[in-house]
Amino acid sequence: MTKKIFIILVIAIALFGIQKTYAMTKKDEINLEGEEKLETLLEVNEEEWKDLEILKYSEDNGIIYKLGSNEGNTNITISDEIQDTAIITILANGYSKKDAQTLGVSNSNDAYIATKIALDCASKGIDKDSIENYFRVKENLESPLKERAENIIETAKNLLGITKNDYFASGIEIQQTGNIELDEFNEEYCSQKYKIITSNCIPKKYNISDYSNFISEVFSTNNEGVRKDNFSMEEDSNIFRITMPKEYRTEAFEGKFKLELIYEKNTAYFGKNGDSTYIIFTDKEERKSFNVYLLNKKSSISITVKDKDKPRTVIENVKIKIKDENNLVNDTYTSNSRGSIFVTRLGKGNVQMEVLEVPQSYVLEETLYNKNLDYSEYCEYTISLKYKKGSLHINNNAKGAMFEIYDKNSAYIGTYQTNEDGEIQIDEINIGEDYILKQISVPDGYKIVEDSKFSILYNETTTIDIVNEEIIKENQKEEGNEKGNGETDSDDDENSRLPSVDGGNGQVEDNDNKAKQEQEDKKETPNIGQEENKENEPEKQEEPKEQDKINKTEEVIENNETKEEENKEYEPEKQEEPKEQDKIDRIEEDIENNGAKEEENKENKPEKSEESKEQDKIDRIEEVIENNEEKDIQKENESNLENRNNADSKEDTDKNSISNSTNDNIKTENASPNKLPRTGYDFPEIKPWHIILIIFILLYILKRTAKSQSK
Repeated sequence: MTKKIFIILVIAIALFGIQKTYAMTKKDEINLEGEEKLETLLEVNEEEWKDLEILKYSEDNGIIYKLGSNEGNTNITISDEIQDTAIITILANGYSKKDAQTLGVSNSNDAYIATKIALDCASKGIDKDSIENYFRVKENLESPLKERAENIIETAKNLLGITKNDYFASGIEIQQTGNIELDEFNEEYCSQKYKIITSNCIPKKYNISDYSNFISEVFSTNNEGVRKDNFSMEEDSNIFRITMPKEYRTEAFEGKFKLELIYEKNTAYFGKNGDSTYIIFTDKEERKSFNVYLLNKKSSISITVKDKDKPRTVIENVKIKIKDENNLVNDTYTSNSRGSIFVTRLGKGNVQMEVLEVPQSYVLEETLYNKNLDYSEYCEYTISLKYKKGSLHINNNAKGAMFEIYDKNSAYIGTYQTNEDGEIQIDEINIGEDYILKQISVPDGYKIVEDSKFSILYNETTTIDIVNEEIIKENQKEEGNEKGNGETDSDDDENSRLPSVDGGNGQVEDNDNKAKQEQEDKKETPNIGQEENKENEPEKQEEPKEQDKINKTEEVIENNETKEEENKEYEPEKQEEPKEQDKIDRIEEDIENNGAKEEENKENKPEKSEESKEQDKIDRIEEVIENNEEKDIQKENESNLENRNNADSKEDTDKNSISNSTNDNIKTENASPNKLPRTGYDFPEIKPWHIILIIFILLYILKRTAKSQSK
């Protein structure tokens, strides 16, 4: 008897469970019972605006909505399961999955009305922005009924605005959270947490089984540490743990287990009755199995320590403490000759690298470095250290000199040039000894110094003073010798050495020409002879430098030229020299006069032979040419002498600055027994009109010869 009662109870429970989780199939029939006419406060546009009437049916078989009007409500036949994601999304977010307060309406009936309006619009392709063209608040409604009706339409708009991705994005997911950690309930074990996440279904139960690829015993517990294989969402929540011996934390493995989830899925069906269409929304129980992996693959990291400024230079003997997030690795390592450290058996998560010690030549700017690792990841990481630096300052008397710097291994560092103050400032040089400073070029008038060595200290400036010896010129050497014989640099002595103006033998003119010529030569080649003259010249205090002398000489010459131009403006205009044609006419006139004289002499003298006559003509022509050339040269010299005398009378002050070198040169020339005094002018160069004149004379001779022969 007891056995029979037990069997009856089991059958009854089974039947109750089947009724609860009943899944509709095609051609099933539903009797529409428990109709309730709802007050909508709205109007619908069906060719004209009229009151919206909605019937709410009994929920014994699920939530039922009739699309369109409420006419012809009878029993309906299930046709197909709805696959339209827009309709499923509205049902899952509307009535009765969300309460009235969540939806933003006054009561459950208003929530039902808003959901039905949204379904009608979705089935007809009406978007949320056009909904008021089909549904509107009744006219003449007063508060609070008007606000209530407006909330219904606003809720319908919101349901239409929910996209399918908001609802179907996640589905069902078994998510591993955190890393394998020591179990808080039993110190001999460690555990890994998991969480079940769903979006379009309601999980009810889940079961865990079929462990594989684990090293030893593994079991599941709920979040409270209670060991079990079958879980209920109401009792155990959606969080569970896989528990194993604590040695698993340091071992690499890839375990697997099976999880079966039992859940209720939101399901909708179409119902038909003649031309009328219904939507039946219900929950269907389903089961789904998942293979879940527990990964504990170890990661590794390769650390390389390099020079910050020279990435190709690796640094050895750097001590680094490495610790991972799970405390699987916590030790100090030292970089090898390749500047590298290799660490394995690291867990998932953050790895901390702390630099403890660096070589003496490097500065420790940053100590902590972090890198996040995943499971079974190999990572290369670089730590850069900065070499200790110092500065170098060079002082040099040769402005514009250039230097090169090399390290103790003769490696080139750089090329540098002194500024206008004769200085070079170089920062950020690696500390070290036996650096080589090499001077590679200096301005004219200086000797290059020998190479020197220096050291650079950390955060200090090394100063080097370089003094270049000046090269003595020949004229400076002679000037020094004269001063050694008793001559002074006073203005009176300098004026006493100036040449006399009243010389009548052409010596003043020669000396002036020579002095100016030497000044012009100095302007073009100011450095000729400087090196020879400076070797024996005694050092003088506050003596002008060679460049200053050259500049002063150039300034004097320029002033003289300016004064000559000014003098020319006030001088009377001189008569222009005869043009070439005038010269030719004058020569012809002289020849004709000479010819006339010959005719007169013929009457009184006996006749000469033809050869002697022709020779006399040639001699007379040559004599005339020589006389004309001498006249031209004399006029040119007189003009040059007059211009120079005018210029010399206004430049006495300027001559004082260059009188020493001028007089010294004059004395040197006069003292030389092998040199003759200049004649006062240079022999003129042959000009084109000379050649033309000669040709004309030859033609004239030939003409005269022909006439004489004809006679």
